[in-house]
Amino acid sequence: MEKQSRREFLVTVGKTAVVTTLVTQVAGFEANASSGKAPLPISPITLDLTKTEYAPLAQAGGAIKIPNPGDKSRPIIISRLSESSAAAYSSRCSHMGCEVNLPSNGEIKCPCHGSLFDVTGKVKKGPAKKDLFQYSATVEGTTITVKEIAAQ
Repeated sequence: MEKQSRREFLVTVGKTAVVTTLVTQVAGFEANASSGKAPLPISPITLDLTKTEYAPLAQAGGAIKIPNPGDKSRPIIISRLSESSAAAYSSRCSHMGCEVNLPSNGEIKCPCHGSLFDVTGKVKKGPAKKDLFQYSATVEGTTITVKEIAAQ
């Protein structure tokens, strides 16, 4: 075994510490992005569809992105599925946490790695393996209410 100088030892330890820190952060980020768990629970959000900012949700096929009061870095996408139903889900891809686009032509695309989801947030094509994080959304007349976490 070759003897190492103190300087070489400290350089090796330093490099190992940097690599370990980077790997831990990246692995932790991916685990958080793909864990399917909400960062924080939210209080109910009520959207009045007669207001201009929510007009796209007045008809099936419309979608908007709204701020998440529980975590400003993770907006919520709401899609109007039919006259009586809507879907609400995280705008962060379950693969690596990139912000996905609003639905277009019945699909949600992640611009970072190309994952595709349907308008309810379910995975259609990877690399994502998990659906977008789901919230409960109900439609009553001209109101959509987004609540806590939907059953996963």
